[in-house]
Amino acid sequence: MSGSPTLSYAPSQEAELTQGLKFNPGEKFGDRYTIIEEIGRGGMGVVYKAEDHELGITVVLKMIRPELSSRPRMIDHFRKETLLGRSISHENVVRIHDLGEVNKIRYISMDFIKGENLSEFIQTSGTLTLSTCLQITLQVCHALRAAHQKGIVHRDLKPQNIMIDNSGKVYVTDFGLARSVSASQAHRPGEISGTPRYFSPEQARGEDSDQRSDIYSLGIIMYEMMTGAPPFEAETRDGYIQKHTSEKPPLPSKISPDIPEACEKIILKCLEKKKENRYQTVEDLLRDLELQKKLARGPGTRGRSRKLRKSLTAAALLLSFGIVIYEVYRRITPGHPPPRPPGRTSIAIMYAVNNSGDRSLTDQFRWVIPYYLSEDLAQSKYLNVLPQDSLMQVLSDMRQMDEEHHLSKTLDRISEKTSVDYFVLPSFTKVGDNFWISFTVRKAKTDVTIGEPDTVRGKRLEDVLSMVDDLSAKVKSKLSLSEAEIAGDTSQSLDKITTSSLEAVRFYVEAEKYYVQSDFKASLQALEKAVREDPNYALAYRKMAEDYIYLGDHDNHRKYLQKALALVDRVSERDRYLIRGYGAATLDVSPLPAIEIYKEFIDRYPDDEEGYIKLGAIYRNLEEWGPALDQFEKALALNPRHALALENKTHIFAALGRYTEAAQIIESSRESFLDEPYMLRQLPLLYLIQGRFDRAAFELEGALRRVPDNLNFMALQGALRLLSGDEASARQVFEQLQRRGEAIPDSPDLKGRFWLAHLRLQGGEYRQARTGLLEGIVLAQKSKRVYDELAFRLRLAFADLNLKRYAQAAEGLKPVLKISEETINRNAQKLARHLLGLAVLGMGQIEEAKKIGQQLRELIERTGSPNHMRHYEHLMGQIALAEGRPGQAVNHLEQAIIELPQQMEATDEHAFYYDGLAAAHYQSRNWPKAIETCKNILSLTTGRLRWGDIYALSFYWLGKAHQRTGNKAEARTSYQAFLKLWEHADGGLPEIADAHTQLQVLK
Repeated sequence: MSGSPTLSYAPSQEAELTQGLKFNPGEKFGDRYTIIEEIGRGGMGVVYKAEDHELGITVVLKMIRPELSSRPRMIDHFRKETLLGRSISHENVVRIHDLGEVNKIRYISMDFIKGENLSEFIQTSGTLTLSTCLQITLQVCHALRAAHQKGIVHRDLKPQNIMIDNSGKVYVTDFGLARSVSASQAHRPGEISGTPRYFSPEQARGEDSDQRSDIYSLGIIMYEMMTGAPPFEAETRDGYIQKHTSEKPPLPSKISPDIPEACEKIILKCLEKKKENRYQTVEDLLRDLELQKKLARGPGTRGRSRKLRKSLTAAALLLSFGIVIYEVYRRITPGHPPPRPPGRTSIAIMYAVNNSGDRSLTDQFRWVIPYYLSEDLAQSKYLNVLPQDSLMQVLSDMRQMDEEHHLSKTLDRISEKTSVDYFVLPSFTKVGDNFWISFTVRKAKTDVTIGEPDTVRGKRLEDVLSMVDDLSAKVKSKLSLSEAEIAGDTSQSLDKITTSSLEAVRFYVEAEKYYVQSDFKASLQALEKAVREDPNYALAYRKMAEDYIYLGDHDNHRKYLQKALALVDRVSERDRYLIRGYGAATLDVSPLPAIEIYKEFIDRYPDDEEGYIKLGAIYRNLEEWGPALDQFEKALALNPRHALALENKTHIFAALGRYTEAAQIIESSRESFLDEPYMLRQLPLLYLIQGRFDRAAFELEGALRRVPDNLNFMALQGALRLLSGDEASARQVFEQLQRRGEAIPDSPDLKGRFWLAHLRLQGGEYRQARTGLLEGIVLAQKSKRVYDELAFRLRLAFADLNLKRYAQAAEGLKPVLKISEETINRNAQKLARHLLGLAVLGMGQIEEAKKIGQQLRELIERTGSPNHMRHYEHLMGQIALAEGRPGQAVNHLEQAIIELPQQMEATDEHAFYYDGLAAAHYQSRNWPKAIETCKNILSLTTGRLRWGDIYALSFYWLGKAHQRTGNKAEARTSYQAFLKLWEHADGGLPEIADAHTQLQVLK
């Protein structure tokens, strides 16, 4: 079951209060539920186990007693806070499925957890082992972190609200419920909420409580798991208040002497009376718990944990059956070698300087020598080698790709951006038939050279591979590795982990140079030459796949990625992980295989930032902001100037609404990234999101001065002018963007056409917008830009839905579904099904729309992206509206909005979701809420950029709502604003004629 009710009464009172909530097994509750059995009751109401026929699952039904349901203020608080609780999408949180009313009985349905709560678990197990306590506490922390990141505090955390299922997984339940009930009894100063045995000192005093209250309650629970009893016992509520506010807890080690000192310190820090002295965030607590978990060896001697260990073993077995496809990518070295030791020496291997006097040798060896040396030294368990493409990217950003010598100022800037410890500086010369490779090692941020230069001699140019083995040993010696460490270090021969063809490598490094400059076409041409030289060159095929994905050619992307996967045994262990991770991330419907591969990579290479970046990107795409931020923070701990990690950190902070902190990150790193377009774009975008248009314009002008021809900057400039109300100037910018982008040969940039469509929709110019979108589809098909084609088709479907062209929208979505499934484009699959459901609903096929809704829900669950459940919630809200259930519609649509991130990018969807909610309020005749929601749309920035027609029509619907409330002045102003925006709109649009009519009425 899902936990007990928050409030309790004497049995006689409970029976009286819940008299109208009696249902027998097999009895129907509405059309959706069949009662299985009663599993609890309390002051709030009765808890039943039931069958949900709509979802086809067993759920817990919590029915609220009628006396509470009759209080409007209580229900309003209850609904809002249950929606907040419902917004926490996390594997360790019990999900709320439905909030509704049947025959005047309010109810909530949530996951049914087959298992027991923590209180029962402790009673049957006694004191728990350290390992078991940590396993449970860590999972509770992960649940709390997900809640706290959304600004939600539990306020009634206790063992009864922590469930453990039969596989050993932990769930936290009843988020927001305690707060809702207490809120219904009026927010009076000094009011006390929570369960006395577990509430915090500030709750005991009736003061405001925040996330630190949950940390205190968790400290009580940890204490109870470790010792078998909570730290405080009392006969009365006042007794508990006195103990929590003024009495020190007994030392846990006095009760259970086997508790480690570090664990005791963690518990006592959670239980500090002053919240300022506790852990300030769950993140801080998690760090200490994770460290303690690493230190805890073996099962320990206290208590009985076999039950949970057996459950966890079962969970592991289930997992192994659930990710069979993972093994396709996995086949890592048998036995899983131990992780590399942390704190490895970080090195960058620079380009080789040509000292031969023969300039023709520069192209042949400048990057080929460091390529082989990097591949060889990257195998070392003592060294962390900066990947060559990362070094090239830094040099490209600094505009130093063609520098002939190793200048100190260049090395200093590289060390700032990469945090390497040492530079290996190779050079080569040729005299007659003899070929020498020399190198020096220089300590980063200094001019200190380690020892004397070393040289390896070969008899001919083709001896480079054999010379690299000697070079590697000499480099290791220079970096203070002992003879024994060098002899025992990991080192497969180069021909086992890469190509032995010098020509193939020469073309490969040429491709890398083009790649870091975003010239993917030229990169592909070089790679085609590389694989002609060596058809088994796995790294070249991987790079070809990356080029094709950037060019939007998914068929070739898949083709060459599969070639790389087939040859994965011919690369180094590190590259093996990365190729398989990339394959899983892009070819698998579920993100789980890729997540597991990158976690293994991190375990094996804990000081290699690449693993954290890849894993963080997956979590970011799933909108799991907390885990994503955690990974990028770990990358930044290794390299504080990692541009991609910094960019993603600002992106996540924006998604969380932490705009000031995001801007501070960019400001503090500005000097390091003066010429990097993706970082230069971030600051003006952040100010634009906040509506600080003057500051955004100032920052954008600076960015354009540094990179004047950047099309993304031009698009942002047009967006800024559009949001500032200068539609004519925005149109000029977008037209210029279209001309310049589509003039690019072979691979046109189509964003100008896309932006013009948005602008035309805002002006009600649907015919021109549709024409532009249809032309965009043709151009995208010609240039094989699959993702552009999907974007144009999806925007066309939105336009058709707004025009009530439902059959055309449904027909236009068929190729979207086909392409998105073929390309495993998860987001496009979800959005296409979402829109198809709306189109079918518009045609009056309600049952078919429900079927599509269920398919959409299953797809979202299968792809591991619970925050994307907003697509399902929006569709269910529209279905409820069509069935004349505006109250249920509001619940679904509010939930959809809660699951949105904050405004963060030009692709934001906020206006679309708010528009549905405004319609629900309008149908409910709730004019104040309709007005409020329309105003929310009008106040958006990036959240309404793609939704120009919705933005314009919001003025129209705002006028209608104001007119209903008798506010004639505001109604006139709103109608006039709408008509100004649609001054050049298509003829025959009904809203225009009606707005003119209403203005006449309002005179």
